[in-house]
Formats: sequence, structure tokens, C-alpha cells
Amino acid sequence: MIARARDVLGAAFVADPLMVHAFGPGQVGAEALARLFDPVLEACRRHGGLLVREEAAAAWLPGSLVPLPWGARLRAGFARLPLMLPPAGLLRLLRHEAACEAAIRARFGKRRFAYLWLLGVTPEGRRRGLGRDILDDALGAMAGDFDLCVLKTENPQAAKFYRRMGFALQGRLTVPASRLDVQFLARPTRLQRACAT
Repeated sequence: MIARARDVLGAAFVADPLMVHAFGPGQVGAEALARLFDPVLEACRRHGGLLVREEAAAAWLPGSLVPLPWGARLRAGFARLPLMLPPAGLLRLLRHEAACEAAIRARFGKRRFAYLWLLGVTPEGRRRGLGRDILDDALGAMAGDFDLCVLKTENPQAAKFYRRMGFALQGRLTVPASRLDVQFLARPTRLQRACAT
């Protein structure tokens, strides 16, 4: 399951603003990004949830593990990342993510929430309802343990999708380290089935 999820997410995030900032336009392809997602997916598999459907994948953690503790990072394989990716890009990514995780903890720390770390659809799978379907499945899986689903995105198109799926903007942050605008969105895990408009 992790192998398919990493391939889906690697293809889905090649043009993502955060990945472009971290590694440069056209500098890191789907295969390299897939390696980046390996430890993230392993952490989600161990501590949260992981779903793969056709050309879509979703992964989440309990909010209590944001940011992911160092022991959990080591067990999931984060220590291998500097050997697999350009160090400068990895450092830019980590600085950005640290600021975002601190903002999530400050905004939602006392709530019972799931953090939707990744949701992606391959370019070939887009416009077929796969994103909506996997999001619905992920929210259903979260609903037994969490009242709220929280996410962040640097991608304005992704933010529009999430708002159509019932997420509300909870705040924005321009991360000093990256100068990227981040939107924080949330919605209850128990709503009627999401429907795109």
C-alpha cells in the first residue's frame, strides 16, 4: 500500500508550490518526491491512517502527534531523507513545515483533531471525482476517533477544492522562511457526504 501511495503522491505533488519552492521548478521529479513521502506515509500508517484508491491517496496523523515526535520520525525513516534528496531543498522544506506545524499546534492543539498530512490525485486521475471520494473515505475513517479534520495547503487550487468539500478557512500564514502563503482549513469529520459544486 505504501509503494502505491508514494507513487500517486509523487506524481500529484510535482508542481505543488511547496515542492517547487523547496527543490526548484523541474528539479525534483515524481520519483524523487515519492522517496520524500516514504517516511511520511510510514508514520501515518503506524500512527494515523493511510488510504489508496485508484489514482488517489490520503494520509493523516492524530493531531496530538503534530509535530511528529523525534522518536516517531526516526522509526518511520526520516533520518534517511538527507541521503535521498538535495540537502538545501530538504532544509527549505523542513523550515517551512516547522513553522506550519507550530501554527497548527497553536490553533488546534486542545481539540481532538486529525491532521490530513497528504491528499493527492495523479494528473491522470483528476477531474474524475477521485479526490472527493478518497476525502470522504478518509473523513469516515477519522470520524470514530476525531471530531475535526485539519489541513494546510500552499496551493490555491487545492484550497478551493477543500472549501467545496466543506472545509472552512481557519487562518493564513505567510511563512517567513519560504514566503509562501499557507491556508489552514478545518471541518468536522462527521458531515453528510461531501459534494462538489
